[in-house]
Amino acid sequence: LQNFGPIRDFGQSWSLCIEEQFYLVFPLLALSFSRATSAVWLIPLVVSAAYRTWQAYSLLDGGAALTLAPQHYLQVFRFSTIAMLDSISVGVFLAATQGSWLRWSWRRKLAIGVLGTALCLVVGVWIPEMPLKLWQVGAFYSLLALGFGAVLVFFATFESRYRGLGIVESVALWSYSAYLWHQLAVRFFDRYSPAMGWVAQLSLYFASVFLLSSLSYRWIERPGIAARAGLLRAIKRRG
Repeated sequence: LQNFGPIRDFGQSWSLCIEEQFYLVFPLLALSFSRATSAVWLIPLVVSAAYRTWQAYSLLDGGAALTLAPQHYLQVFRFSTIAMLDSISVGVFLAATQGSWLRWSWRRKLAIGVLGTALCLVVGVWIPEMPLKLWQVGAFYSLLALGFGAVLVFFATFESRYRGLGIVESVALWSYSAYLWHQLAVRFFDRYSPAMGWVAQLSLYFASVFLLSSLSYRWIERPGIAARAGLLRAIKRRG
C-alpha cells in the first residue's frame, strides 16, 4: 500500500503495488461483471481521467497551470492506483475482446497499429512528461494507454507473421526484469563512475541491465512461472 504514501523501497515499487492490488481485486470484479458487455472494462479509463482532472483542478490554486514539486506531482498523478486505472482498463478490454480483434484482417490491424503509433507520438510531442495544464493532466495517460493498446493489436499479428527476430523476443522477455533493475544501475553508475565518458557509461549501463535482466529471467522468472503452472495443474486435477 505504499503507493498511497512516500515510496520507501525502490522507485518502481509504486507500480508493483498497483499490480498486486489488481491481482487481488480483479477476480472479484470479473465475477461481478461476467455477464456484462466487454465495454464495461473501459469504464475505469473514464474514471481515471476524471479523477486526475478533478485532482488537478483542486490543486490549481487560481492559476492556469499546476505548480507542484516533481515528487508531489508523481504521488498524486502517477503513484495513485485510481490515477492509473486507464492503463489497466485498456489491457483488460483487449484481453476480453481478443476473440474479435484477432480475427480482423492484417490490413485492418496494421491501420490500427499505425493510428496507435501516431497517437503516442503526438502525445509525446505535444504533452510534457509531467503535464501541468488541466486538460493535459486528465488526458495524458489515457491517450497513451489507448495508443499503446492499438499498437498491441498490430503486434499480435506481427509476432505471427515475422520470425527470426530472436533479439527482439529476448529483450521482450527480459523487459520486466530490466524495469526492476534499471534504476539501481543508474544510481550505481552515477555514484561510482562520474569521471567516465558518457559513451562508456551508457554502454556499460545497457550491458549491465541486460545481463542482470537475463539472469533474473532465467533464474527467477522462469522457475516462478513453471512453479505457478504446476500449481495450477495440481489445482485443476483436484478440482
